[in-house]
Amino acid sequence: MVANHHFIANDYLRAFELKNLFSQYAVYYSNLHYPEGEALSSKDRHDLTLKLEETMNEMSLLVLKMKESKPDTGDLKHPIPKLPVPLRKGNECRVAH
Repeated sequence: MVANHHFIANDYLRAFELKNLFSQYAVYYSNLHYPEGEALSSKDRHDLTLKLEETMNEMSLLVLKMKESKPDTGDLKHPIPKLPVPLRKGNECRVAH
């Protein structure tokens, strides 16, 4: 992420999709761990756990796609090396009178 300054900035659609996936994950998580009303059956718990894992995998895949290397046209990959300053000859120096 440090190497690429445009982690999410250039991926508006992927960032929006990631936000939606996280919202789904939060709903599944809250339904699994904080059920409203009566307790969940083992089948419902298993289904919610599978949905949680699937959503987490989709989010991980999307983040990996966002981290793929992208060409940065504005940034220089290799800085221009500084040229050495030419030294003056002894007789070119000015001496105060």
